[in-house]
Amino acid sequence: MKVFISSLISNMENFRLAAREGVELLGHEVVMAEDFGAKPLSPQIACLQGLRRSGLVILILGEHYGAKQANGISATHEEYREAKGHYPVIAFVQNIPNRDTEESAFVKEVQGWEGGLFRGGFDTTEQLKNGIIKAIHEWQISVTAAPLDFDQLSSSAFQVVEASQKQNTHSSGSPKLLLSIIGGPIQPILRPSEIEKTEFADDLIQGALFGPHRIFDKRYGSQAKMDSDSLVIYQEETQASVSIDPQGGILFQLNIHDQSNRMSGMAVIKEQLESSILNAFKYACWLLDKIDATQRLTHVSFAVGFKDSNGVLIRTRAESDASPNSYSFGHSFDSKNVPVQLKPSYRSRSAIGNDPKTLTDDLITLLKRASS
Repeated sequence: MKVFISSLISNMENFRLAAREGVELLGHEVVMAEDFGAKPLSPQIACLQGLRRSGLVILILGEHYGAKQANGISATHEEYREAKGHYPVIAFVQNIPNRDTEESAFVKEVQGWEGGLFRGGFDTTEQLKNGIIKAIHEWQISVTAAPLDFDQLSSSAFQVVEASQKQNTHSSGSPKLLLSIIGGPIQPILRPSEIEKTEFADDLIQGALFGPHRIFDKRYGSQAKMDSDSLVIYQEETQASVSIDPQGGILFQLNIHDQSNRMSGMAVIKEQLESSILNAFKYACWLLDKIDATQRLTHVSFAVGFKDSNGVLIRTRAESDASPNSYSFGHSFDSKNVPVQLKPSYRSRSAIGNDPKTLTDDLITLLKRASS
């Protein structure tokens, strides 16, 4: 495996050497700027290409931020942003009392990354080397526990939404949002005794009602039940639900009904849809961290669709207010209600916590395109 070492070079030479030694002791190939040699490329392009050819990134942060590039951030910062959400990143932060203002902000950004695999501190080169050896070993165990089949993840996410669309729920007829998130490598995450614990269901309901990214309406009561081998928390009044299976697969059904629209069975408000998807992604991050703190699930695939409607028109609130009872549908509006997925449909697990806004915007664009 190729391992990319990302850090400021100036005054960090000894730490970079220690990182090299740790990686090579495990038999992996080190990718470092020092080894690139003369190339007909800018240092920026050469480093980013090296990162993209690697399977793992080691980020080392110290006292200084480094020179800012044309894009306004340092080379190391750019490498980090290129990697996060796409490549596993193991970050190490030097234990020092003072840093550059920009470096302190960079450290805060890295430490605030919800999906980070590992963050360690170090004082000496030996501590850094040993920390890297331990972290890579733990990461390898997590990703080799089961094979990772991206096609299977993608197909599973699509099929979960499609199957839910076909279920007859005797609902009010207003559209519901369906979002499935399937984690991989697919493997057992929750034992039967764990998924049926009353305390587990209570925690999920508490988060759905009162958590920072709540997805249920707190005006109504919530219940829990087992559906085959999956736990479902739900609200009868809103027809909202979240199900979690033993493999850590999550399915959201969320009410996106806008009571101000007389024709709400046909149209949904874009802002409401965006808020629902965003909160679902963030709730999913919280739930995955709860059931899989050691991150055996390293990647996710997801799909979205609508339920209880032959087709949905997505309009902004301003468009709805300007013409609340007038709609213009595309010629194929009534025939399209299939789930949509990004291409590729899978992402590293950290992506849904790191950049849910971008994922949400892209999914809504695909939903609009599917019903036009």
